[in-house]
Amino acid sequence: MLNQKPVNKLSAQTQSSRPTSEVEACQYRNLVDEWNKVVLEIRTIKGFSRFLLPPLFTDLQEASCEGLVIVLIASRFSCDAIIVLHKQSPVHIHLNTTLNTLTMLTNQF
Repeated sequence: MLNQKPVNKLSAQTQSSRPTSEVEACQYRNLVDEWNKVVLEIRTIKGFSRFLLPPLFTDLQEASCEGLVIVLIASRFSCDAIIVLHKQSPVHIHLNTTLNTLTMLTNQF
């Protein structure tokens, strides 16, 4: 009994949690793989080729044939708008506002 090494509780806890972490990481990777497969399958359906992807500029431009398409770009550094016109170049406008103000207005809208 005198020759036994003292048990390091922290080391024992780390070793016992390691398999749990590895199992959780494996489960997460499996879920991500499954998600990606489902998204790819959805993109094979007619009309869903851009599912969960940003729209193409040409799609926005075509949509603007029924009225302006306005894209807001806001961050803590700058707030801007891009006005997409049908069969014309886009127009960039710097907005003299803040991200907080735009967030509040969006929530009210």
